[in-house]
Amino acid sequence: MKTAMVLRKKVDRGKLQEKRAKEYHHILLKIGVLSSGNMDNPSFVEGILKGNFRPSQRYLQTAMTAYNYYRRANNIKRELDI
Repeated sequence: MKTAMVLRKKVDRGKLQEKRAKEYHHILLKIGVLSSGNMDNPSFVEGILKGNFRPSQRYLQTAMTAYNYYRRANNIKRELDI
C-alpha cells in the first residue's frame, strides 16, 4: 500500500507521530473494508464516512485526513466534500 510508505516516510522525517500514523493506517483499513475496495471513488468514500463516522466530529476529521493521505499517494484529484 503506497499510503503506508508515505506515512512511514512522514514518521521517519519527524513530521508525523508514530501513534497518529498507526491511527490513520487503521482508519484506512476500515474504510477499505467498508468500501469493498472502492477507495479510489471519493463519492463512495464520502458516503461511508458520513454513515459510519458521524458519532464523533473529531474522528470524522481524522478519517478525512487519513483519506487525504490515501488520495495524494494514489493521485486522486477529487477532494472529499463533507
